[in-house]
Amino acid sequence: MGKTTTAQLQSVWPDPSFSGGSLPVKRQVTASEFTAERQTAHFSRGFPESWSKRATDVSAIVAKMNAARFGVKFAQPVEGYGMVARAQKYGILFFVLVFSVFFLFETTAALKIHPLQ
Repeated sequence: MGKTTTAQLQSVWPDPSFSGGSLPVKRQVTASEFTAERQTAHFSRGFPESWSKRATDVSAIVAKMNAARFGVKFAQPVEGYGMVARAQKYGILFFVLVFSVFFLFETTAALKIHPLQ
């Protein structure tokens, strides 16, 4: 809510995912940790530093404050073996669903589907 907002983040997580209205001014990501510094001036926000009127639309100010927030998510990278295992599972699921739909169609509609179809 001040003129300049400064936040410094540091963690031993190797894969950060920065989110929010602005990206860090300074950041250093290594294989074992990351550090980041965020700075936001009052000119880049959509809400004032203080209010002098009682007839302020609070819901509009809260929406603008939510749009200006920032943070970091600790991303969990997916390794190659995990992606291959997931692709195999979805492939099996796809074939099972296709054949179950054909089976249900034959049993409920009482129509025979040719094996080549």
